[in-house]
Amino acid sequence: MMTPPKAVAVISDLHLSLGPTWKLEDFRSDAQMAALGQYLQGRFAGKRLDLVLLGDTFDLWQTVPVPDLTAAHADQINLTPDLVVYQQDLALIAQKHPGFFQALGRVSQRPEHRLVIVPGNHDHALVQVAFQTALKNLLVQRFGFQDRGDNLWFPENNFYSSPDLGVYMEHGNQYEDFNKYADFNKFGPDPKQDECRGYGLVRLFWNRLENLDPDIDDTPEHWGEWFNWLRRHGRLRTIFKAWGWYQQYQGDSRIDPISIGDYMQQSALSVTSAAGGQHPTTPDILLNAQDKNPHMLFSNDPVVEAAYRKLYQTDKNFRQLTDAILKQKFGPKAVPKVDKLPPLGALPELDLNGEAQPVYPGAPVAARSLIYGEPLMRSLQGMFTPGQGPDLYRDAQGNKTHLNSNIFQMVLMGHTHEPQWQPIKGYPQKIYANTGTWTTRAANGGAQTERTVVLVEKRAGQGNWAEAGVITDAGAYQIVHAPQPLP
Repeated sequence: MMTPPKAVAVISDLHLSLGPTWKLEDFRSDAQMAALGQYLQGRFAGKRLDLVLLGDTFDLWQTVPVPDLTAAHADQINLTPDLVVYQQDLALIAQKHPGFFQALGRVSQRPEHRLVIVPGNHDHALVQVAFQTALKNLLVQRFGFQDRGDNLWFPENNFYSSPDLGVYMEHGNQYEDFNKYADFNKFGPDPKQDECRGYGLVRLFWNRLENLDPDIDDTPEHWGEWFNWLRRHGRLRTIFKAWGWYQQYQGDSRIDPISIGDYMQQSALSVTSAAGGQHPTTPDILLNAQDKNPHMLFSNDPVVEAAYRKLYQTDKNFRQLTDAILKQKFGPKAVPKVDKLPPLGALPELDLNGEAQPVYPGAPVAARSLIYGEPLMRSLQGMFTPGQGPDLYRDAQGNKTHLNSNIFQMVLMGHTHEPQWQPIKGYPQKIYANTGTWTTRAANGGAQTERTVVLVEKRAGQGNWAEAGVITDAGAYQIVHAPQPLP
C-alpha cells in the first residue's frame, strides 16, 4: 500500500480511438501527453504523485467496426457490450496511439508516481476487473510499465478521493440524465438495462452522422445545434440522412431512446426574438416522425415555426430538404403544403442564425458544452449535506455517505468537456473544478484544444494548494487558474 500522495494531477475526456485517419477520432495530442509526463516528472521529482485519468480516456463507443458507420439500417449494428471485443479495441487504440501509452510508461519509471484510472461512460468497461487486467497487461508488456503494474490503480468504487489533499473526484456522468447508469459499478450485456441512454444515441445515430460529416463533432455547439450547424454550413444531404437515422434510432427496441422533446430540454440552444423572448432553434416537430401535425410543421413554438416557414419560402435548398423530409414523414400523397398552412398572425422576428444560448433551466453560465448548464452543479451543495451525497461515494465501510465538509475542500469532475473553476454554492471556500477535455473543437474559424490539467499539492508548512493549467500545442504548461490555498 502506497503512502498518501503529496500531489495529484488530473486530466479527463481524452477520447482516444483509432488514430488520425479514423473519422471519429477526437484525440490528436499524443505529443502533448508526452510533454505533460515530462513536466510532471520534473516538477514532482521525489514527491508522491498520482496522475488521475478521470474518465472517458478511451472512447469505446466510437471504436467500432467500419460497417457500423455505413449501415443502411440500425438493426445491422450490434449493440451488445462485449468485454472480449472491448479488449481487442483497446489493443487497437494502443497501436494507433503509441506515443500516449509510451508517455504513461515513462511516468511509471518513477516508483513514487502512480497512475490512477477512473471510468467514464465512454469507457464504462473499466468497471470490470477483466478489462482492467487487459489494460494493465498492455502497459506492462508493451509499454514498459514498472513493478508489474503495481503503481497502476483502479479505484474500487470508481471514484477517487484523497482526504489528505482534501479532494474528491469522479467522472460526472451520473449527474446527467442521458448518461446516468442505474448501477455504474455494474457491466452487463443488455444495452437497455446495463448501459446509459447516451450509448444507443452515439452507436446508432451520432457515429453514422459524424462519419458522414466529421466536422460536426468539432463545432462549439456540439449536440444541441447539430441540425442548425449542418443547415448553416449547407450540409443538407447530411440532414436528410440524419433524419432517417434518427427515426431508426427512435424505433429500435433494443435501447431506451432519447426523444427530441427530452433532448431539447437538456441540450437545446435558444436565440432571442425581436420581442426579447427565448426560443429553441431546433425544429423538433420536423425531426420527430411521430408528431404529424399538419398545421405546425417545424415547431410547437409559433415564433420558431414562423421563422422556419420564412426560411422555407426564401431558401430553395432548405425548401427541397424540407419537402424530402415531409414526404418521408407523411407519405408522398399526404405532404402538407407549407405555403398553404393557416397563418400564424403577428409574431416577433427570430433570427435563426443569431447568437445562441443554452436553455437548460438554471444554467449558471452560457457554456457551450456537451451538457448545457452543468446539471451536476445543482448537486454539489447536496454532496456536503448529511444523508445526501453522490451515488458513487462510499465511506471506509462501503456505505453511501455525504462528503465531509471538514475533509474535502475541492470536487473535480469531467464529462461536460467544459473547464470550470468556481466556488460551490453554500460553501464559498470550496472549489468545484471541471477538467474539460483534450479533444479538438472548432472555435473562431479554427481548431482549439484546451488540454486542461488540474493540480493539487501539499506544500511543506503551507497546507494544500490547487491550480489549473493547460498544455499548449508546443507542449508547455501554462497556468490558467493561479495556485490558491485550500482551507
